[in-house]
Amino acid sequence: MEKKNIPINYGHNISTALSTMMEFSVKILSYISALFLLLLPLLFLYLNSVQFHFFIDEKFHIPQTIKYCEGKFFEWDPKITTLPGLYLLSALLLGPLKLCSITYLRLVNLGLTYMNLILTLKLLATLSNKNRTNKNNKSKRKLKSYHLYLTAWNIAFFPPLFFYFFLYYTDTLSNTLILSMFLLHLKNNNTAAALMGTLSICVRQTNVIWVFFLGIEKGLTVIENITRKPHLTDTLNLLPCIKSLYCIFKAKAGQGFLTFMKYVMLVTAPILPYLVVLVSFVAFVIYNGGIVVGDKTAHIPTIHFAQILYYSTFILAFSWPYLLPYFVKYLQFIRKNTMASIFAVALITLVVHYNTLVHPYILADNRHYSFYIWKNFMNRYVFFRYLLIPVYAFAIYAALKSLSHLRLLSVVAYVLCVFIVMVPQLLLEPRYFIIPYILFRIYQKEPKNWQLVAETLTTSFVSIVQFLLFVNKTFYWEDEKYPQRIGW
Repeated sequence: MEKKNIPINYGHNISTALSTMMEFSVKILSYISALFLLLLPLLFLYLNSVQFHFFIDEKFHIPQTIKYCEGKFFEWDPKITTLPGLYLLSALLLGPLKLCSITYLRLVNLGLTYMNLILTLKLLATLSNKNRTNKNNKSKRKLKSYHLYLTAWNIAFFPPLFFYFFLYYTDTLSNTLILSMFLLHLKNNNTAAALMGTLSICVRQTNVIWVFFLGIEKGLTVIENITRKPHLTDTLNLLPCIKSLYCIFKAKAGQGFLTFMKYVMLVTAPILPYLVVLVSFVAFVIYNGGIVVGDKTAHIPTIHFAQILYYSTFILAFSWPYLLPYFVKYLQFIRKNTMASIFAVALITLVVHYNTLVHPYILADNRHYSFYIWKNFMNRYVFFRYLLIPVYAFAIYAALKSLSHLRLLSVVAYVLCVFIVMVPQLLLEPRYFIIPYILFRIYQKEPKNWQLVAETLTTSFVSIVQFLLFVNKTFYWEDEKYPQRIGW
């Protein structure tokens, strides 16, 4: 009997083997990252033994908090420009126990670190469940628990935020409150979400922009619900949306004034809490004479479009596994849309040429990474600024493409809020990118295994390098008693 030669599909076998290996890698990395949580307190203690004195802005934050711990609530350092949310929380927790020292104040942020991981995990689980129940979503697979956990770990511990876990800065609490606000928003608890938004503003005033963003998001959801036409929020042509709303409200008005007002109150109820916060903040700005409290000369609003270019590079650096897959589509887009591509590159070139602004702090303070970027590249070689133009162009394209699964007006709202947060800032400060980046990352599609592995390795490598650099590299300033270190 003649034997038949059965062809072996080597390609399929290799693909299956790689898939199995990536799945195993995700599981192993999730276990390792879980063990890291146990090591975090030891890293905290070690860093505090090395950096036992103030680090940069801590010389403002910590003395002010100690005053609050002592009940001196009407004494204020005019150099501080943010509201005292962090100081009040710390004084409330540590004041009665007489533990308002540098180490214990920093310990507040360490505790919030674990809370941030839990909140991020809950947010991702909520979004995953919503995506699976969405009729328009083609992918109905349920992510395994260790996939969700590792994704949450990458977001909660991404390097710039990880750096501030060990210090007494406002970033960690600000992130906790923003994550809480988004989680409550997703669960349609709008009053509690707006309350969390208010608390977040008391830590960082610019967080009002993310309250504004959620107000827009809730408004878009209301429009979808009352018109029963989700496609109306997925286009830049707003005329059909306006016509549909006009017809609906006109019909309700025809049923009598009381019926009309009840309907208006019903449909606007989800938006009202956010609106109250925004109106209250406008009143505060008018009363205060600006957003900044204390020294207003340190944060004078400007027009700095180059911040968007820096932010796009920041996204590419930490989310490259999610952006690089769009490179082929990017090249195809350029071929199909040559004139639009030329216009976009020309616009970026104009921004680089005319709007590359430098805050005096960048060139004067060698304790920040941005100082070395400007000193060794941007300032030394002017042409280097132009070499980055293709990187900016691809990063912006890929970042927007990676959000294309969201409704279009939600993406527009996010971009608008990023502009409002960043463009008025003269100082290039990666801390300003933290919350916009976290929201960007949370709204990404559910990751493939290789993307999750690559992101985890990137996050871990950068975090390890920055930690080692911080504890080992020291130098001295003439007017400072203790050694100085390098950070974000």
